[in-house]
Amino acid sequence: MSATTAAPWQFTAAGNGLYQSAGFIGVTGHPKSPGLALSGWSFPYGVFDFVATGGAVGGAVSITFTYPQPLPAGARFWKYGPTAANTTPHWYPFDSAVVAGNTVTITIVDGGLGDDDLVANGIVRDAGGIGVPAPSSAASIPTLGGWALILLSALLGLWGMRHSRRLGR
Repeated sequence: MSATTAAPWQFTAAGNGLYQSAGFIGVTGHPKSPGLALSGWSFPYGVFDFVATGGAVGGAVSITFTYPQPLPAGARFWKYGPTAANTTPHWYPFDSAVVAGNTVTITIVDGGLGDDDLVANGIVRDAGGIGVPAPSSAASIPTLGGWALILLSALLGLWGMRHSRRLGR
């Protein structure tokens, strides 16, 4: 997996600090992980945590993610962080993401939706990743095959005949 950005934006050095990029990390288990799973979704590639600098204040940074194989149907890019409407960090779909084959491209405006500091300051902080619908955990209803149904019907018929003979005595 890889993530790239176009000049003049660049990712900051790797680390766990507020203004350091962590790269691809799990949804949980890393100091910069969201730590909160998203119900009904799984993140097979984890999330990408980055800080980008070097662009114009209020400018847009584009990030392209390349995954090892084509993404499944229903794949969606999710962001974790605050929004102008809800400043408590939370999961939200980043619907402007372009998913094509094994790549995803997102564009985030400094200070806008997707920039975790919500301030136009030439720094874009972000955590997000490709999510896929989690397999349903609903229990399947067991069924009988055709031969089992025939056998069960025959046994029920025999039991019914025997029972009706006892009542006739």
